Amino acid sequence: MTIMFDDTIHAVIIEGTSDPKSQYLDPFGVRVGDSIDRLEQVRGQPDIVNKNGEELQYGPTKGVNWSYGVNDDKIVQIALGDGT
Repeated sequence: MTIMFDDTIHAVIIEGTSDPKSQYLDPFGVRVGDSIDRLEQVRGQPDIVNKNGEELQYGPTKGVNWSYGVNDDKIVQIALGDGT
């Protein structure tokens, strides 16, 4: 887990393997190791797709957002950030 901060917390990032039985999940029920299809079933289409499809973002760029790092069509990172 990574926490980015100065006076306040700006991001919390969870990274792991692509194990579909991972214990790391977000409040929506998306786990590290889930497929992109599973993510989109739960969250719908992402608002922003970055880095050649390797990062899917839900929410505004400037403001609170969730992003999901992808490798080989599996979620390998879940991040909650404040857009800074």
